[in-house]
Amino acid sequence: MSGYISDPVVARVNSNAANSEGFIDTPGATNKGFLLMTEDGSWDTPQELIYYNLPVPTLQMLAQGTHTLYVHGQDSAGNWGVVTATNASVTLVVTKGVAVDTGGPLIGEPVAGLGGLTAQALQCHEAMTMAVTAADPGYVSNITGAEWWVGPDPGAGNGTAMQAVDGHFDSTVEVVKAEIEVSSYPNGTQLAIEMRAKDASGNWGPVSTQSLVVARSGVMCFYLPIIAH
Repeated sequence: MSGYISDPVVARVNSNAANSEGFIDTPGATNKGFLLMTEDGSWDTPQELIYYNLPVPTLQMLAQGTHTLYVHGQDSAGNWGVVTATNASVTLVVTKGVAVDTGGPLIGEPVAGLGGLTAQALQCHEAMTMAVTAADPGYVSNITGAEWWVGPDPGAGNGTAMQAVDGHFDSTVEVVKAEIEVSSYPNGTQLAIEMRAKDASGNWGPVSTQSLVVARSGVMCFYLPIIAH
């Protein structure tokens, strides 16, 4: 399983994520769960992509049916987040001891250097680039596609296709990008870019939103990300 944990901004201050643990079916006492690891091997940012590969013996011990995996994180200031079924849980379906992929890929934050984390300045006739990470929970199925749109949800599979940055959809984690034409939008327009991804098991993931403001100055357009706190 995989997902993101992040330390919220409180009074304009937050801390790096420092630890994470999980429980199967019933949340336990703090520091008594199984430890999750960071995808990049370091706890050094307020938001981290974390993962845990459930051992086969653990899966074999679970009864057939639906199980809930609970997760919470700790920041570098020593604070643990609250474990709740509404904001920190993953559903696992076990059939004869084998995990069945029923969850769609999760869209992460924009990727540094590929658009979205900082303002972009382009000539207005140029398309801006938005790149994000799509990760399949539990690394069970490869990512096979992603899409974006602005406005009402057109329905899964009916958005504008995004491309794999490396040119191939062949991994359980992919960086996907959209070339977004925004030259027709007037100065001050706030855009909500909606995105979702699909895996090889046919599951579409939840919708993720990235918001930005279009600012114009002559022939130049500036795309300023809106950061929610």
